[in-house]
Amino acid sequence: MAVLKADFIGRVASGAEYLWWRSEEGMRTTIALFRSGRQTGTTCLPIEAVLFDREGGVAARWQFELQPERACIIDSGVAGPWTTAGPINGVLALYVCPDPPQDPRQTDSTLRLYPLVTWRRADGRIASLHSDHALSLGTSQPQRFTEIVVCESEDERNALVIVNGETPQAAAALTLTVQNAAHEARSARYAPAMAPHTVHRIVLADLFSDLPHFAGSDALLVSGTFASLDLETRPYVETTGQRWGLYHAGDVYKWHPRPYLQHAYVDGEVNPMAVVNNDVVTTWVNLLHSHDGMEDDTPVDVRLFDDAGRCVASRPRWKVARRHKLTRFCASELLEDPSQPFSGHIAITFSPEPGQDVPYHVQALMEYRSAHVVARVMGWSDEWNSDIKRARRSRLGQADEIRAYFMVWNDAELESLVAIANAGHSHYQDSATAELTLLGPDGPVMKDTISIAPYASAFFAVGERFPAWREHLKAGTALLIISSCSDLASIAFTRHRSSGALAAEHFLALWDWTGTHYTEAAGS
Repeated sequence: MAVLKADFIGRVASGAEYLWWRSEEGMRTTIALFRSGRQTGTTCLPIEAVLFDREGGVAARWQFELQPERACIIDSGVAGPWTTAGPINGVLALYVCPDPPQDPRQTDSTLRLYPLVTWRRADGRIASLHSDHALSLGTSQPQRFTEIVVCESEDERNALVIVNGETPQAAAALTLTVQNAAHEARSARYAPAMAPHTVHRIVLADLFSDLPHFAGSDALLVSGTFASLDLETRPYVETTGQRWGLYHAGDVYKWHPRPYLQHAYVDGEVNPMAVVNNDVVTTWVNLLHSHDGMEDDTPVDVRLFDDAGRCVASRPRWKVARRHKLTRFCASELLEDPSQPFSGHIAITFSPEPGQDVPYHVQALMEYRSAHVVARVMGWSDEWNSDIKRARRSRLGQADEIRAYFMVWNDAELESLVAIANAGHSHYQDSATAELTLLGPDGPVMKDTISIAPYASAFFAVGERFPAWREHLKAGTALLIISSCSDLASIAFTRHRSSGALAAEHFLALWDWTGTHYTEAAGS
């Protein structure tokens, strides 16, 4: 059996996740892990944690068990086994050590940890994402990066961050390409080799000369090819300068086109994403068409719903998803009075000519911009509460409870806001009920139930929804589990109380075993 072995690991590992650990110069890293207890034979999952310094040397090491249905929080700002390492800008490796060990090339996806990560700067600015750097033993096919949009100017710069694992990566293995609004492209190689357990922050302006001039006043589309070994990675994208933020890039999938009849049968897949527009935050939408499977450009319909579920704008065939190009617009363009605060969700659907195939999914990279922070969240389309999907589930007797989770905050500087949209297709009429569970390391802390009208969005502060938690600020980090028999499109915003700036992350779906099948959350 092929298993991961290293001389610093006390147990045999079947997989590993790698995270960027930042505790230097007032930075704070908080990581949340969760393991569903609704899976066949689920037990505590042994984890070996190894913290590496900038040079890849071991700085700290500890072991713990990831218990089903419990929140696991690792926080550099709280005393723990990592404290003796001191301030570090390096790699935290989490080695998954099931008993008996499993072959990493055949490991069930339920052993992936999908860590949620939040970084806090000393000035209060925040960023959050779920991390996708993982062991992929035997992987030698080049990875192709996509779903990267940046705004490059004299006061706003961007970098890609790759966290390497066990295997050295060759020099010049990474090639990046930037494309401007005029569809001009430049490519460059990142020359250094990557030693094991090291962080590589590739500043775009160091690879491409006069990048702000090349970008003009528009956003850049970034793609890349990485001839990596034994590493599955969606690199972090970090913005610095006047604004700060991080999100993770995507990798190119090989999809088949969706036949027109299949598209029409479900009334077109919908990509619903939260929209916030006020005097602090502005929402931008980046439409992409970058995965394999179809070369044709495809127009899209755009609808905007307020938080009560009222459609305030409907624009048939308003924009076009262009192959390997960027279509970008501000959501305020859809508002009758952009000066008034707005919250709700946008629904994006392909709008093909009769008989025309469409790409497999509508890709929308949401961008929440404020004066000092920018947060980006990627979303794909799906059959959100379609008549066909609900009829299929009813016929199969699948009244499944669909669960998703977030890391949430409630302390003196930060609070978490959640936007839950009850999205659907044309003529969708059903209200949705969701159970909210606040979960700590010892299990559920408290619960609540919420009802959401069709097309409506529930925006609420977690601390206000759970006032007893708000009154006990020592319990400032937890998980929020959202459970419903409806498909709910959710985003968690972490808000800096004094500035109003937001970090954002979409829900992480839980793959729960029902006895006959795994639940499947829309959009995951």
